[in-house]
Amino acid sequence: MNTQYLPSFIKDLKALKSTPYYESIKKFAFEEIIEISNFAEITNIKKLQGYDNAYRIRIGDYRLGIIFDGETLKVY
Repeated sequence: MNTQYLPSFIKDLKALKSTPYYESIKKFAFEEIIEISNFAEITNIKKLQGYDNAYRIRIGDYRLGIIFDGETLKVY
């Protein structure tokens, strides 16, 4: 599975450096999500209504948006 990070995600992540969730979001986005082979392994995932391949993942008070098109996982 190929993983891409949108520039807006990187910018938003940098803005979170002073929050207690920064490390957990960073660890999930850059380490754990790469090791996942299917969505059943992800906890706190919810499919977004109105989209075929868009999901959100809850990490504390924050949400990570992901789009999965079969081969590529885009994090935004």
